[in-house]
Formats: sequence, structure tokens, C-alpha cells
Amino acid sequence: QQQQTEQCDSSLTSDKPIAGPISNTHTAWMQTARIMLLGSMQSAGKTLQISPVPPPSSSSAHCHCYWAEDDEWLEAILIDCNCIPLQALAYHVCYPQTGIYHAVQFVCDDVIAILPRDYV
Repeated sequence: QQQQTEQCDSSLTSDKPIAGPISNTHTAWMQTARIMLLGSMQSAGKTLQISPVPPPSSSSAHCHCYWAEDDEWLEAILIDCNCIPLQALAYHVCYPQTGIYHAVQFVCDDVIAILPRDYV
């Protein structure tokens, strides 16, 4: 059993892929989940800014965004919404605000989030 454990542990640190290529079924599921989450946003009166267009408060893709958990404004970069992981899309329910949302990546820890325009 110890030999099995060592093999498992070494596979986690190996450069070799631990799984085969993503199947078409998995890809279709991911696209379906993304469509469902975007539909959820739309039904809640929220719109995701498609491209990283700077909000009125900023002149570039770099901006400061409000991080509610720590009650502080942090440096972030506006990103293309196609780069957003599903988990980040799901967190739109944390914000009651309707309107435009931006996809951002916080510089301090690389967290990707979607935030209401007022937070950017």
C-alpha cells in the first residue's frame, strides 16, 4: 500500500498530464453551464460587459475595484469575459445590483471576479 501511495503522490507532482484530452461531452457541458449562468445573470437584470472596455471611471484596462469582503479598493485589470471561470460567473448572485458587470482580475492575488460597474 505504501508503494501505491508513493505512486499517487508522484503523479501529482509529475509534468505528465493526469488525464486524457477533454471529451466533446465535457466541452458541451461546460458551454451549456456557461449559457445557463449567463441566462441567470440576464434574468436578474444584469449584463456582462463582453470586452474589457474601461468603465467611465478609468481610462485603461487597469483600475481599482471594490473588494467587499475586506471593504477596500484594490488594483485590478479588466479582462475579456470569455476568460471567466464558471465559479466566478456563479458569484454574481452575491450582488443585488442590476446593470452592467465587468470581469476583473485582482492584481494582488490573481482572483477573477465579476463586479457591478459601481465597484469598478
